Amino acid sequence: MLDMCARLLLGSVRNSQTPSRNKRSESERSQLYRSINNNIISVLSLPHVQLAAAGNAGDGRSMLITCITENIAEVVSEYVWLARCCNNATAIADTFNGMHLAGLIVCKSFAVLCNFTTIATVASNMKISAFFPTYPTIHVCHKSIPELSYSELVFVMTSLQLKWDALIALDTSACARVLVCCMSRFGHLAAMQWSGNILDDTQERDNAHASAVQSTATSASAGPVNLWVMSKRATRHFISTFLCMIREMAIHYSSTCITMHNMGAEEYARFTTEEVMACGFKLAPDISNSILACFFKIRSI
Repeated sequence: MLDMCARLLLGSVRNSQTPSRNKRSESERSQLYRSINNNIISVLSLPHVQLAAAGNAGDGRSMLITCITENIAEVVSEYVWLARCCNNATAIADTFNGMHLAGLIVCKSFAVLCNFTTIATVASNMKISAFFPTYPTIHVCHKSIPELSYSELVFVMTSLQLKWDALIALDTSACARVLVCCMSRFGHLAAMQWSGNILDDTQERDNAHASAVQSTATSASAGPVNLWVMSKRATRHFISTFLCMIREMAIHYSSTCITMHNMGAEEYARFTTEEVMACGFKLAPDISNSILACFFKIRSI
């Protein structure tokens, strides 16, 4: 599932250009997001051991996973390319616009898809050093990405951002996989309530009230503790950062190298003369009069 999610990010440019078979209205999209989010919460509420077992059980939880998988490509395209980043907050959730909401659904979906199908031996290898073993500059945390606290995830993301252009040129596929892991961890943190040891930045968390249902981050043997949820400001920052990194990576992956040939002095002069003399025939008929006047002035010279 990790590789599937990585391919979705890398191929998002082409996928977003494919005409949608089912154009959704704003209300339909809102309903879809709510449905997927409810499925995600239902799955993530299970302990990780039960998650792995449920994948082979053929029970209702497998149907929830199927629903998430069937819609993930559409939501990725909406998040990365189609939703307007500058739109005001929508009626679906205050202080989040459509891009933020789609990004949240993508990250939470990645958390389900990666955690649900990933066995412990694979999860233990989800370290920065495993993705870029020959690039020690970004080996800033020895822990596996699915085990990072909030502050550690921020630290890892900051180091990736600083070297992102170099990492993309080094290994684009590894970039996609490590980004999916970070998005998955963020999605898990954003979906659940956690103790202060996990959401350890006091400025980027809100109290979830002591009476709330305890999350998987709280052990059964522990007494009552204060539970926290990630702040909306922190959520917006992560979603926007992921968006910029995905776009740069996807454009690089989908781009084609173009060889440039410089014109000689004579060829350049001849080409320029021909273009200027043909301006009255090639220019659009509705071009601005001031621009057209400039072309005619150049031609007269």
